[in-house]
Amino acid sequence: MALRVLDRAMERAGAMRPQRLERLERLAFQMLLPALRAGRPLRRTLGGLLIAADAAGTLTLSPAPERRAAVLAAGAPELLGKGEPSAYIGPERADGPAVSGRGRALPRD
Repeated sequence: MALRVLDRAMERAGAMRPQRLERLERLAFQMLLPALRAGRPLRRTLGGLLIAADAAGTLTLSPAPERRAAVLAAGAPELLGKGEPSAYIGPERADGPAVSGRGRALPRD
C-alpha cells in the first residue's frame, strides 16, 4: 500500500512517468520508511522530484534541483576551457596521451 500511495503522490506532484518499480521500492522500503520511523531527515530524488522527509515526519515532494552535471554542461563561459578544444595536460610523450587507459605506461624517472 505504501508503494501505491507514494507512486500516486509522485504522479500528482509531476514526476516523470513511468517509475521503475525497483527504484520506487528502494526509496520506500530501504530509505523513506526507515527514516520516518527513526525520525531522521532524508532527501532523495526520483523521477525529477525531490522527496524530503523532516525529523517530524513531514514528507514534501517538489521539483528536483538541476543536476550539477547538467549545469556544468550548459556551462558558464568563464569556466576553464569552455568553448575551446580539449587539450592533453600531463607529461610530454612522443606517442601522445593514452586512450581510455590502454596506452603504454610512462617510464619511471
